[in-house]
Amino acid sequence: MQLSATQRRSPHVEQGNQSPAEPHIKSRTLPASQLKSSAATNPHETALLKAYLSAIQGPTLDTPSEIVNVPLQSTLGQWLALYRAQIEHPVVQRWLNEQNIDQSALLTINPTTGALTAQVGKEKKHFALTDMSGWGQVSAPLLAAARVIAPGNVDELQVQFGTGSIHVNIAVVSNFQGEPPPKTLAQTRALIRRLNQNQAFDPIPNDDRLRPASSRSAQALEQHKQNAAKFYISAPQALTYKRLAIDVANTLPDVRAEAKKWAESLIFQLTGKHVDSDTIYLNRFKSSSTPLSQETATVTGWEHPNEEPYSSLRLPDALLKNFSEHDWDPGSLDLEAGLYMDGSGKSQKGGYGSYNQFPLAPSSVMHASWKTDFQAQMSKKIDTFWKDHLNDYEVALKGEFVFQARKQLKAFERKSPAEQALQAPEHRFTRDDYRMVMAAAPHLPLDENAPLTVEQLEAKAPVKGNVQVHALDIGGFPSSDILRFTDLGNHQQILYIPGAEPAFLKFASVEALDQWIAEQTKNVKKSQALLAHFPLITRQNHEPSTLEYIGRTLAPEASLFLKLFIGLPNKVEGLDSIFQKLSTDKLEPGAAEHSSLHKIEGDAFASIANASKVRMTSDADSVIKSNSEVTRDTWLNDVTVAAGLLAKLAPIAAPVAAAAVVTGLTELTLGAEKEYSGDTEAERKDGASKAFDGLLNTLFGVGTMAPLKDSFISPEEKPLAPIPGESPRIVKPEANRLRPSHVGNISQYAVADGEQLIENAPCNAKGIYQVKDGTTGEDHWFIRFTDTTGVRQVYEIKGNFKLSNEYVQIIQRETGKPVMTVYSTAEGEWRVNEILGGKRHRGRTLPPEHDTYMNRILSGNAAHDFNGDPAVTGQIRRWFRRDMDIYYIDLETNGMPARPSLPVMTINSTPESAIRRTLSQPGVRGLVLGEIHDEPAAYQLVIDQMQKFKDSGVTIIYVEGAPFIQGSSNIADAALLPSDAPNFGQHVYNPDYTGGPTLVDIINEADKHGIKVIGLEHQQLTWRTDNPMKMNLFTHPRGAEFRLKEFNYHAAKIIEQTPPGEKFVAIVGKDHMNTYDGIPGIAEQTGGVGMSVTPSLKGSSSIVSQPPNTPPPTLKFLRGTSIPEPYGDIHVDYNIDALTY
Repeated sequence: MQLSATQRRSPHVEQGNQSPAEPHIKSRTLPASQLKSSAATNPHETALLKAYLSAIQGPTLDTPSEIVNVPLQSTLGQWLALYRAQIEHPVVQRWLNEQNIDQSALLTINPTTGALTAQVGKEKKHFALTDMSGWGQVSAPLLAAARVIAPGNVDELQVQFGTGSIHVNIAVVSNFQGEPPPKTLAQTRALIRRLNQNQAFDPIPNDDRLRPASSRSAQALEQHKQNAAKFYISAPQALTYKRLAIDVANTLPDVRAEAKKWAESLIFQLTGKHVDSDTIYLNRFKSSSTPLSQETATVTGWEHPNEEPYSSLRLPDALLKNFSEHDWDPGSLDLEAGLYMDGSGKSQKGGYGSYNQFPLAPSSVMHASWKTDFQAQMSKKIDTFWKDHLNDYEVALKGEFVFQARKQLKAFERKSPAEQALQAPEHRFTRDDYRMVMAAAPHLPLDENAPLTVEQLEAKAPVKGNVQVHALDIGGFPSSDILRFTDLGNHQQILYIPGAEPAFLKFASVEALDQWIAEQTKNVKKSQALLAHFPLITRQNHEPSTLEYIGRTLAPEASLFLKLFIGLPNKVEGLDSIFQKLSTDKLEPGAAEHSSLHKIEGDAFASIANASKVRMTSDADSVIKSNSEVTRDTWLNDVTVAAGLLAKLAPIAAPVAAAAVVTGLTELTLGAEKEYSGDTEAERKDGASKAFDGLLNTLFGVGTMAPLKDSFISPEEKPLAPIPGESPRIVKPEANRLRPSHVGNISQYAVADGEQLIENAPCNAKGIYQVKDGTTGEDHWFIRFTDTTGVRQVYEIKGNFKLSNEYVQIIQRETGKPVMTVYSTAEGEWRVNEILGGKRHRGRTLPPEHDTYMNRILSGNAAHDFNGDPAVTGQIRRWFRRDMDIYYIDLETNGMPARPSLPVMTINSTPESAIRRTLSQPGVRGLVLGEIHDEPAAYQLVIDQMQKFKDSGVTIIYVEGAPFIQGSSNIADAALLPSDAPNFGQHVYNPDYTGGPTLVDIINEADKHGIKVIGLEHQQLTWRTDNPMKMNLFTHPRGAEFRLKEFNYHAAKIIEQTPPGEKFVAIVGKDHMNTYDGIPGIAEQTGGVGMSVTPSLKGSSSIVSQPPNTPPPTLKFLRGTSIPEPYGDIHVDYNIDALTY
């Protein structure tokens, strides 16, 4: 059977018929000094060479054998033996047997994607890391070995195991040794001649990133074995937990799906036809007409030729909504309604009559539905679910709780003290807080890195320690899943909110918690998110008799509800009313919270599971049997898909919800914030799977196999190394030109018949409608928006939105290209920005709105915009930040510009050679030098290397800390003069140095070489000289973010003005150089290369670093903090002994 290691080739390689391992076939004879010293002395490597040559030559050169019998003691042989051991490991073997995989046939591994192809019965079956088979939970060590054996973009790896032998395709050996396989007879002869003469494979270059010596050494092999042994201890636990969670998700009762089956069974009973009930609409009208002829007669006796239905529901939704008492009157329903194959939108296209009716009277469906107790059917399914899966639900819930606690603790402790201080107080989750909440699981180890077992998660234990746990209650109504922890010593409060980010919130006192709850009610999004954790029945005002009846009819576990509902006063306000009063300050914070009835004495997770069980029954009852039209209309949207059940009916643990998305059980629901925001279903599944894998790694330790843990990263998460010798194409993504010129009449992009399209679609609190394409099954998303024409219309939006960002992009339906970015308001509306269409401010009129403010600056028209009026300053600043936000949205949506290829640095590189080689790259537009402002190294390097810059084509040096001189559209006119420099203050250096170059020195030296110096600051927009304290990192919570985003955007737009063909140098702080804290760096935005500069140790020469090609630079921390200094694409430790004490 043929073995293969087929490799992907980029378009560059294919056009030149080249191998991805090397840019061309080499025919060469190396001097003896360059041969592998081990080849002459290691007989196993010599044996591999002979086996390889024998396979190439085969019976004849025209018919090579293709197969190599690899000596087991060669380096490749040892890694193949390890690969074999992983396949034969009991954990992997058990999984292979469970999948009924025929192991007599070859297994095909894709080292790039991690996929497996195997024979199952008579068919080939594919297994992915993100599917539900569990392949991703057992394959990590196997794939890590495969990537050493077959480095690069390899599509297939097949290995044949014999008794005491291992055979692979000749291409596997070629790739492992870095030898491009010959493609012609002449190349084959040249290869044989060279290898026979050298008696060794060519040495692998030190800069070969695909085949670093450290990855295939004896130490790496041994470490891999140790890591694999640890992995396989935890892997079975992770696999068991994953299957448990998926089983819960797959069996979760789905009200909407059952209603669809119900509708279809009724249609079959009445007509004998099998139909898709989602294609039949119950349309209701306000008037009726008698058909004009027998040919146009309808089953109801009525038609509606020119009238739009005031209500149009798919038949399953109509059954869920119930029929009203008015419908029971003889003839009423058939007079006012009919069953049609079209929903709304046909009034001007033939109306509703015989041509599009479904030939069945709606009254017949209504009477038939009375014979079915749908509520009883759903109650039975819900009861069965909880009977079979209550314990599994508890395990999933507890696992999610521990995962969130560990994740939040680790995230907090990774931050420096300065970063921790910038967090909101309720987000500072310390180790003491971690110990406090883990009192809910006292039988589990406190060590946040300790691997758990499913058996440990299954065990029950009451809360222990100086801690009490309650169900959070508001107005006496208990949440079904939010836990409130109280420290009995200092009365500190911590909330655990499943599904929230972060999941734990800390408050110094009950009063602080009360205030937080009141604040949530004043924001529509936050209010709805909090209400989602309470049963639907608690939302409305109720008579106590009604509540008591409902409470008594629930399951025995409804003790919390019984306590709540029995003996209430004349009428009880629901949460909607309470939240409304809190939001308008008609009710004092704390007046409605924290009854003492809901203390949890036993196992906290058993309590949540029981409350969720009760809630599922209660919510289903509320949706199916509610007497309130408004309630039914509101809640019906929450149960149209199984995801609605996950998010509302049973606030199931996040891993279960993630598993449900991966299995395809659920669709993403509006109103439930999730990280899955990809454009396609595949991307959403992949996001859910990776989120779930993160949980498995944290709980069971399957992803913590240091020091080689990077080799166990999923291929999707691991960047592919560039092919040596090949320069990537510089392809800049299509820009999303969301300019203010678009803020006007965009009615041409409105959706035709948009209102009809979204009429029955689910809609969340932000006014986003979700519509599924009936042909492709793809989801589309829509909003209503009013442009400058004053007409409110429906527009489609890009599907990769995140609700937490509070903005979306309107797109052109035909092309999918963005048209405009709009922002949500607290009222569920959408608008462009406060600047446009907002209130007029006092002071001068702003420049025309058809341009960005940076274009105004760069055109020279903004020099006199700021007149000292705070209103004008504020309005221009909002304009600038609006443009900036759109710019960063573009980068997030369309991706960063492609980075230029970097030359490889070595330990022999010097600052001079690094500058010359970097700037000589055709795709490099300039160098962005990153400095610490009180160190003179960067300024000194610029002065010392000025001639080198000149020779490399540099015409402009941009500097942070000096203003951009406005007033001209010519960038050259913004050049600073030596006389300008004293106005900007002296460059103050650390006392460790005797002094150093100043901006005047930079300007003078640059002028000698014909290079201009231009500032990158703006007095009001980046310096904020009108309110400098606002930008202080320690006095404003978001000072660092403001400064990074504003300066990087302002600077990048200026640097982009560098004339084509000319190069630039920019001197900025290290945090502005490359991407930092998630904010795109200046180098990334401008086609530049980041070069960080630090003084070398006194007495040491200058050193150039570029990991992994060279040893990394010495780790340094920002002075006075524990924050590591950022390093650029290239780092230089520059000798400034002359300036050092």
